Amino acid sequence: MYCGDEVGAFIGDVGSLTAKFGYAGEDTPNLVFPSCMGVRPATNERIVGHSALSSCHDITALPRAISTMEDKINYNWDVMEKLWLHAFEESHVDPTQHAVLTSLSPFDMHESVSYMELMFEKFNVPAFYVAKDAVLNAFSFGKSTALVCDVGASSTRVVPVVDGFNLKGSSFRSTVGGEALTAQLLSVLQEKHHIEIHPGVRKYPAAGDGSGPALLRPLASVSNEYRNFRILEIVRDIKESLCQMPETTLQEDLVESVAPEHYELPDGQVVTLGSERFRIPEKLFHPDVIAADSTTVDSASKGLHRMVYNAVQGSDVDVRKDLLNNLVLCGGGSSLSGLTERLHWEVSKLVPSATYKVRLTQVSSIEKKFSAWIGGSILASLGSFQQLWVSKREYDEYGADAMATSRFL
Repeated sequence: MYCGDEVGAFIGDVGSLTAKFGYAGEDTPNLVFPSCMGVRPATNERIVGHSALSSCHDITALPRAISTMEDKINYNWDVMEKLWLHAFEESHVDPTQHAVLTSLSPFDMHESVSYMELMFEKFNVPAFYVAKDAVLNAFSFGKSTALVCDVGASSTRVVPVVDGFNLKGSSFRSTVGGEALTAQLLSVLQEKHHIEIHPGVRKYPAAGDGSGPALLRPLASVSNEYRNFRILEIVRDIKESLCQMPETTLQEDLVESVAPEHYELPDGQVVTLGSERFRIPEKLFHPDVIAADSTTVDSASKGLHRMVYNAVQGSDVDVRKDLLNNLVLCGGGSSLSGLTERLHWEVSKLVPSATYKVRLTQVSSIEKKFSAWIGGSILASLGSFQQLWVSKREYDEYGADAMATSRFL
């Protein structure tokens, strides 16, 4: 047991797209960067961090800490170690002097064994704790009971949390997340609009006085992996800028008449999106459209509203009202314009209005994006939590498997 109200805990939340780090008690993480690692072939150097990844054009591989293939979530612990090392160094944190709290999906808590081995064996932390991200998401909204809808990069999860405990038996996961929508948008840009995106392009005047057509200078020769990494950064921004969730079920006659929106690419090309702005987000509610053409999306994935309904139906009758009254929408993909209103509309159609009222908690996009980290910051700051840390002494005495079983699983 590792106790004390002021342990100076360091909080980390590593997702499939970004990693967030900072001290307990802070409102937001002070360090956010991509959760992948670049490999430079000439020196076999491993690179992490946004600045380094943006400037090192000779990268040939970009493995992620967490990746998805159909319904399987894979953890790369070499990448995970490098991400945490970078976080400690950039934050000037000596891991041997600070307790560490991190999060895992309720579906992946078996990975807590590997996490403990990493923290205690590699970084020699004095104490460690793995919290379920759904519980942390609820805490960040000031709730101990909530129905958490987490729209992440690689998956969307719906998890009931009751009195600070998740109900795993009535939790659901879809492999349609924000990156599935990004990939779909890239496909539309390339195949329908015939747009070739040139990452890292800058425009220079052809003449010294600024007259004449601009000259384009793309990135030097780079690997396909690195080029795709930079392209997806741009497509992600297009998605967040132009895409919008329809207020109700997509109606073809109405969506075809919407005014197009425009986005200028770094090389000066202008992307114009009409009905695609609505069709692509619609796939969060109808993932079967993506699954037919994807190797990363499970064909059995259900729409967000169906997962919410099934989670409520799978929970005890006594808590269903509280869950629907405390619907929480979070994760990086949840800031999509119109998503909150659409989810409310869809769920309200499925549940009897005479019995239940559906209420979604409204927070800022920053709070949605960093909700798991914020919940961890709150939890590790509570005096009542301090007795729950797994100490290095307990780890050495009982081992990772025993401690994971007794504390986390």
